[in-house]
Amino acid sequence: MIAIASGISDGLGFGANTKAAILTRGLTEMTRLGLAMGASRDTFQGLSGLGDMITTCVSLEGRNHRFGEEIGKGNKPGSLLNKSVMEIEGAWTSRAAVRAGQKI
Repeated sequence: MIAIASGISDGLGFGANTKAAILTRGLTEMTRLGLAMGASRDTFQGLSGLGDMITTCVSLEGRNHRFGEEIGKGNKPGSLLNKSVMEIEGAWTSRAAVRAGQKI
């Protein structure tokens, strides 16, 4: 989900400060939800949390980032999902995260 937001930021032409804010806020929210669900804070501070998030949010080849970039350029999410041959898991994860957050 954060990679999609990062891509939207790039598609809109925003700079590094905006991306830094997205990643910082995203890590905070990921950690809060994870802790509420019983995860360890260390998971989010390490390679599987922060490390993976940086890779997916900065890599221009990532499918979630590209999806977000196209949204930022004005393309409709539904049409992008229908055209993609690869799974854009962030699109579906966002729905699940909202439901999980509402339960906690």
